[in-house]
Amino acid sequence: MVGEALGFLLTDPSGIYVDCTVGDGGHAERLLEELGPEGSLYGLDADSEAIERASLRLLRFGDRVKLLEKNFGDLLDLAPLVGAENVAGILFDLGLSSYHVDTGERGFSYEKDGPLDMRFSRKRSVTASQIVNEYSVDELAATLRNYGELKESRIIAKTIEEARKRAGIDTTLELVQILKRRFGPGATRSFLGRVFQALRIEVNQELISLKAGLEAAGKLLRSGGMLVVISYHSLEDRMVKEFVRGILPERRALLLGTVPVDATFTVLTPRAVKPDAREVAANPRARSARLRAARRK
Repeated sequence: MVGEALGFLLTDPSGIYVDCTVGDGGHAERLLEELGPEGSLYGLDADSEAIERASLRLLRFGDRVKLLEKNFGDLLDLAPLVGAENVAGILFDLGLSSYHVDTGERGFSYEKDGPLDMRFSRKRSVTASQIVNEYSVDELAATLRNYGELKESRIIAKTIEEARKRAGIDTTLELVQILKRRFGPGATRSFLGRVFQALRIEVNQELISLKAGLEAAGKLLRSGGMLVVISYHSLEDRMVKEFVRGILPERRALLLGTVPVDATFTVLTPRAVKPDAREVAANPRARSARLRAARRK
C-alpha cells in the first residue's frame, strides 16, 4: 500500500519524515524520491539486519536519510534530532516483513523449521522458546488469549505443558506438530498463525511499543503533520483507531477497557483503507493490511 500511504503522508516536500519500521527500505525509498532536496527521512528498525539492507538500498540519497537501529517504542528518543512538534509525517508499517517469514532461522514462520526465536532485535533477552518452555500454564494461556484472541488458549497451554514435560520444545515445526496432533483439522493456517502471532507479540512486547510509539508521534508531529499506520491484525488496528480518535486504554491488558480524552488528531480514514484486488493478487500477504491516517491538530 505504498501509493496509499504516501498519498496521506507527503504534505511538505521539504519536511522531516520518520519511517518507524524501515524494513527493506521500500516505503522510505519511494518517499525520498518524492521529497525535494531539502526533505529528509529518519528510518528506524529494531532489526540490525533490516538496517543493513535498507542502508544499501538508500545509499544514493546520502545524508538526506539517517537510519537508526531502534524500536519504534523509543520514537521519542528522536526529539533532540528532529525537534518537538517539527515532523511533517510519521509512518508505521507494522507486522512481519517477507524476509522474516521466509527466513526459517529467525523462527517466525509456522511453515519453515527453525529455532523458536521470534526476536526482531537480537538484543532482546526473551525468546519464543523461553515462553513456550518456561511460562506457567496461566501465563501461557493469557498470552495466547490476549495476543492471539484464541478461545482455546488454556487447552493449547495445557497441550504445550504436557509436551514439554517429555522433552523441551526447541523448533517451530516441533511446536506445529504438537498442535496438529492435539487439534487435528482444527490446526488450520489461521489457528497456527494466531498462536505464532501471540508468541511474537509477547517476545517483542509489540503492543506496549506501539502505544509508546503512537504517543511519541503525537509529541513529534507539527500541527498539520500526518500519522499513517498500516496494521495487520485487529489488536493493532483497534489500538490505532482508538488512539487517533482520542480514546486511551484504561487497563493493563491495553484493549479491555478505554477512556475517552481530548483528541489530538483529525481522523482522515473513518474506515480503514484496504489493499485492492490487484495488490492482493500480486502479494497475498497484503490481504490483511489496514491503513489508517490522521492529521495532527
